[in-house]
Amino acid sequence: MPRNAFIVYDGLPVSSGGAHRLRERDPVRAWEQLTRFLDHCCKSLSFRCRLLLYETFPPNVPVRGLAKLQPKVRRPDGPTADVRTEATPLFGKPQRRKMMQLDGKETFEEEWVVDRDLIPAALQLLAAHPIPDPEALPNFPALVLGIGTHFFIKDPQTGRVVPGQRFEGCEKFEGPMYGIPLGESQAYVRLSSHTACSLILTLPLVVPRDVV
Repeated sequence: MPRNAFIVYDGLPVSSGGAHRLRERDPVRAWEQLTRFLDHCCKSLSFRCRLLLYETFPPNVPVRGLAKLQPKVRRPDGPTADVRTEATPLFGKPQRRKMMQLDGKETFEEEWVVDRDLIPAALQLLAAHPIPDPEALPNFPALVLGIGTHFFIKDPQTGRVVPGQRFEGCEKFEGPMYGIPLGESQAYVRLSSHTACSLILTLPLVVPRDVV
């Protein structure tokens, strides 16, 4: 009787950035290609999209819109303030967290949750605001549309889910990265001036019991 086994493709190691640099650099065309892959090859289990804004500045200097912390100290207007002004009416109030502090400067991340039907609007905002990389994070884009999904793989010809991607007890066995249950696959795409994709694919493998 056969037993369940999996072949797991785990992209690149974290030490190499954990993501593939896509051949298609334009965020809009990259999203179009990803959409075709998701529609034809994936049965989505979860989907999350976030607009992320990174900036570095001296500590205790509030961002425009958060000036109640220190009313007499204002951060100068600029491209990041423009993004904040446009994004909040579209996607709601952002969450803000401190990422790191280095050489007396702090780097913050602001996050807006973006519904899938608003991704075109987020891409337009991305294209309209080419912001330099944060000072403390060279080669790291200041404005990113991050799209993550967990899925089962489908046969693109039949549209049916490939069998054997989940079996009893599998929920308690996590995959090699990010706490993914063994049997699920994942894609995480960062659309920006440095567009990249992290990909983990899990394919079922039928192994006869007499094979060690």
